[in-house]
Amino acid sequence: MTSIKEKQNESQILKKQYAARHCYNCAELFGVLSWICCIVIAIVPFVFENDTTNSSAYLIALLTIFEFSFDNICQWYIKIGAALRIYIDNYLFKFGEQEYYGEMSLNTLDCITNIVIHLHKKTYKKQIENSETDKISGVKDWYVLDESLTPYDEIKSCQLSNINYDSVITKIHFILTISLIIGFIATIFKADNHGLLLCAFLSIVIKIVNYIIDINRYNKCKKHIEHILSQIEVVEYNVEIAKKLQEAINHRRQLNVVPFSFIYYGYLNLKEKICSDIN
Repeated sequence: MTSIKEKQNESQILKKQYAARHCYNCAELFGVLSWICCIVIAIVPFVFENDTTNSSAYLIALLTIFEFSFDNICQWYIKIGAALRIYIDNYLFKFGEQEYYGEMSLNTLDCITNIVIHLHKKTYKKQIENSETDKISGVKDWYVLDESLTPYDEIKSCQLSNINYDSVITKIHFILTISLIIGFIATIFKADNHGLLLCAFLSIVIKIVNYIIDINRYNKCKKHIEHILSQIEVVEYNVEIAKKLQEAINHRRQLNVVPFSFIYYGYLNLKEKICSDIN
């Protein structure tokens, strides 16, 4: 029986893994641009403190249009990336075929994958030849697995690595969201034309509300995952528990949370450096 360690390097999986990474990278780019717009919006009233022409309010209105556009593009890429990762895990774990993966059919995912690869041929070739630990990070050997693991232990190891990644990313996002709320309140009190500014801030208000909803959903999902993990300590890990855990992971993936991977990997490198210095 082919192990996950081998199956993850099949051509079709490497293609989709690359497409998923590309989509998450794009989501991260547009997510960062969205946050930059929010930060600039919060700074504008302080820079144009003595503005009597309302130009600062109109500038904020323009920035909110960009922020809204960037945020929606980011969410679109997250949906595609999540759907691709859902398919990949479903295939590797042999959980059976599905009509839809997330919100997309397999035909749609195949089409998107082919378009991404066609537009980024050189990057794709480098990515499928390299692993995560290489100087130029790639998608080969995505899951780091020991050859001695049993099939269920392989699935468990893969799922735990996904859970650990999601947990750190969401903590980062929670801090940024709180910072945005504080900046938003400070700007409202600082600005003179509150009515016009509130209209301009509409997309940011929606962003804050949506993020609070997503954080609440994440917390519920996290508790559900923790409950499933506690079951593993009591009963033997089996296919039923594995599918329950995967369903929770897939639900978490589809939440509109920007994957700030550069912060995550920076955190890992710092942690590794501290541990090496201690040892």
